[in-house]
Amino acid sequence: MPAIQSTTPPTPGPANSPKPAANKVAPKTVIAPPPMQSMGQIHKHTGFIIAIAVTTLLLIASAVLAYITWSNGESLKNDIIGLNSNAQQIAQERDMVSTDLKKALEDLANAPKPAPFFYTTAELTEDGDLTTTLHSLTTEGKADIFTTTGPFSTSYSVYATPRVGFDGRIWLDENSDTNSPGIALREFDTIAGTTLMPTLFSDFLPVPDAIALSPDETRIAAAYSNENTARPDLAGQLVAWDLLTGDMTSLGTLEPSEHFGDTYFSEIWDSQISTFNVQWESNDCAVSSVYADVAVEATETEAAKTVRQYGGNRYFCME
Repeated sequence: MPAIQSTTPPTPGPANSPKPAANKVAPKTVIAPPPMQSMGQIHKHTGFIIAIAVTTLLLIASAVLAYITWSNGESLKNDIIGLNSNAQQIAQERDMVSTDLKKALEDLANAPKPAPFFYTTAELTEDGDLTTTLHSLTTEGKADIFTTTGPFSTSYSVYATPRVGFDGRIWLDENSDTNSPGIALREFDTIAGTTLMPTLFSDFLPVPDAIALSPDETRIAAAYSNENTARPDLAGQLVAWDLLTGDMTSLGTLEPSEHFGDTYFSEIWDSQISTFNVQWESNDCAVSSVYADVAVEATETEAAKTVRQYGGNRYFCME
């Protein structure tokens, strides 16, 4: 195969320049690579990098430990503040409890003592007189309060011992040979009293079955009929008498055609007798039977008349 000829003309040279010799090879420029570092230098750089890394890790660890220490310190600080606050609150509550306990003990010492139980006994003397002795009974034992001697027909029984607001006074009923159908209340101071005092409103009370003592024994409910003579101004009213103060409170009034009591004819007394039914439902409300006048038409044997008919129970309460 023929050789390929080059078409590139030769570069002209200076006119006097000698022609290159045939087949003479031009000198080559050799580019040498940079000298390689020695292993000792590489080892020095590696140690420096490791030292930096270790230092960095130590700094990070120190920072973490510092943060943890700071965080724990803040937590302990908050815990101490909370404990101090709780200790102050507990101290305040303890002082309040101590103050309340002291006041409660003082109130207990100054509080009214429970009313003793009072009762009477009666004995007949050799002279024919009746001796009545008032006794008191407490947790400390029995004591005699007074002894009184009177006619054979006079004696005393305990009627009321206030269970609320007791100040030493009690009320006794004097039983005598009088023809009065009511009760005769006598007030007595069991602490310093020496005399039985008549109760001011005792003479104004109606018949015994028209009155009732309240459960706490501080008031008397009294139903006054239209025919009562003790207090005509209270006709048809149910009132409450306060034993401690003597005050009277009207609890209610009936209609003109109504009555607190029923009537029947007594052959023994040869007259009309009224019967009442008054009771306390609570310390503030009393209940009484109520009757109404009912017209009855005339028959062949009887003329027209008016009779009382039971109308039920009615409640009367303190306002």
